[in-house]
Amino acid sequence: MEKIFILDTNVLLEYPDIIPNGHEARLEEPTVDLTGAHLVIPYAVIQELAKFKKELDNARGRDSRLLLNRLRDIFEFENPNWDEDAAFALKTTVETQKGKLSILPIDNTLAKTHKFKPKETDMDGQIILTTLLAMDLQLGNKVILLTNDNDMAILASGLGVRTRRFKYRLPDPYTGRRDLTVPAELFESFIDFGIIHLEDWNKAMPSQPPLVANEFIVMQADSIYAEGLGPFDHIGCFKADLEAIIPLSLYKKLPIQPRTPGQAMYIEALCDPNIDTVIATGPAGTGKTFIATIYALEACRKGEFIGASIVPCHIKDDGVGTLPGYLDEKLDPNIKPLKNALRNYLLETDPTFSKKLKKIKKFGAVNKLPKEHQGDRADEQIVSIRKSLDDQVNLLWENWFGDPVPMAYAKGRDFSYELAIFDEFQDHNHVQADTLIKRIGEHGKAIITGDVWQVHTPYLTPENNGITYAADLLYGFPEVARISFLENEVERHPLVKKIAQRQQSRGKQR
Repeated sequence: MEKIFILDTNVLLEYPDIIPNGHEARLEEPTVDLTGAHLVIPYAVIQELAKFKKELDNARGRDSRLLLNRLRDIFEFENPNWDEDAAFALKTTVETQKGKLSILPIDNTLAKTHKFKPKETDMDGQIILTTLLAMDLQLGNKVILLTNDNDMAILASGLGVRTRRFKYRLPDPYTGRRDLTVPAELFESFIDFGIIHLEDWNKAMPSQPPLVANEFIVMQADSIYAEGLGPFDHIGCFKADLEAIIPLSLYKKLPIQPRTPGQAMYIEALCDPNIDTVIATGPAGTGKTFIATIYALEACRKGEFIGASIVPCHIKDDGVGTLPGYLDEKLDPNIKPLKNALRNYLLETDPTFSKKLKKIKKFGAVNKLPKEHQGDRADEQIVSIRKSLDDQVNLLWENWFGDPVPMAYAKGRDFSYELAIFDEFQDHNHVQADTLIKRIGEHGKAIITGDVWQVHTPYLTPENNGITYAADLLYGFPEVARISFLENEVERHPLVKKIAQRQQSRGKQR
């Protein structure tokens, strides 16, 4: 018997592919089988979508516009059947790939006599009323309300309406890396000959999804223990033009030693002259901003770019505009992480600073001085080191980085011959993100960094923020590389790693 499902607004917004878009919908393991079903959208849902479509800075507005456009195309061009005698005003019905689709207005005559009388402004109530009227017209338990709103489901159930949640498992998101076990012979071939041809990969790994340009493969052999290998010799990168997976080699060009596979892949992508945009996502403390800053410094020193432009993310009403000073002074808090990276880099690589700090750590103050003066002398030495560090950092910044570019002033910019760093990209909405990723110019390069678990902008989530939008839009381009750091690659404090692992675990549970 044909089932009739009344669709709530939240189901449409969470799973817009429930409405056909001319292609097969991406329904994987849905909680409700909609094959052959009759999907009914109440007028109240259309009214809510019409209201939400005016929201230009969030995913709800974008998805509302997408759905309304999709519905209009369906009812204009799919030859709808108009039946004057159709049940409960379902006069216009479209045959879709999986069943039927209708828009349902409320029958005002029936509504006046019904015991359930919600206010016209109560959209949830109007949707429930639509369902009740459909049930009253001798359709009974054929009618089911699909909603993911718990409050609405409880109220509807109290009125005798059958409700069901609707969810389906989305395909695993593309992360730019695969950590997997491969057959021993494939691993040995990679180590011995430095290449895995695409044809050989497909034969040995038939169940794997197709490889994507610049995707990194972190391989473990299934039956051998590889001795004498370097820390990153087991990682390859798929080059679409070569149709082959090749070992990492370019990461050795940067004068910092990567500590994790994610860092090695990140540096490899940055140093590849054929990659124009690098997207790095992952938990705080994995080195995203630090490595981007050091790469920018060294690449500019080598003449690869005339300078690096920083476009920090500006969150509305974050208080920065109230700070005293000129524009660059107001934006200074946003670029502190990059200056901090330069400071740490100098402390690690410049012997002038590292030797002095080691001496202070080992001996404290000059130990020949009287005890009562040693502490003061140590303070003076540390203050001197900090002042020298600050002076050196400011000099490097003025030479190669310059003033940050506010988001509002980036429109129309062309970062030709420049390296553009877009930090904290997860706090941009999709409109801002779209603007920025189109700023790259001739002989330029863009680095996009962020952490989807640290979204600070209202209405944005780990699923609909700027960096997620950019990664989806740029997917598969041979000029783009995606790097996803894992929670166990946090190199900051052990507590930060634990926090990242817990967040990742909770995210998977959701």
